[in-house]
Amino acid sequence: MGVLIALTFSGTPTTQPAHIEEGKESASDIVQNVTDDSFQSEVLHSTLPVMIDLWAPWCGPCRMVSPVIEQLAEGNAGSIKACKINLDQNVKVARRYRINAIPAILFFKDGEELERLRMVGVRPKAAYQKAIDAAIGLGAGD
Repeated sequence: MGVLIALTFSGTPTTQPAHIEEGKESASDIVQNVTDDSFQSEVLHSTLPVMIDLWAPWCGPCRMVSPVIEQLAEGNAGSIKACKINLDQNVKVARRYRINAIPAILFFKDGEELERLRMVGVRPKAAYQKAIDAAIGLGAGD
């Protein structure tokens, strides 16, 4: 006697984090998608400090962090620029900044990474906010 197993898929596509609707940049439209080609102009040449979420669609922890990043972007609008980059589609940035684990949240100011603020993995919202506060108050050389 055989067993018949019926599977149904009710999840979201794996090309976007679970909370992002297809065709929208993000649920809040406040977190900007960046590519290898736009990284320099959007991140390195930004007049505001930048928080960038490096993620991949298959990464569960990345999907956990993404809504927190959106909340922080909304709460810090005008003080920091929030971006995200899909590393499956944009490997140059990952190589340049030696990203070997995701999610990775990097902070930039005046075209330079604030390396001491780099965070890998899921962190509490307060930890990300503390890094944002530090990025806003620091110069690139600090």
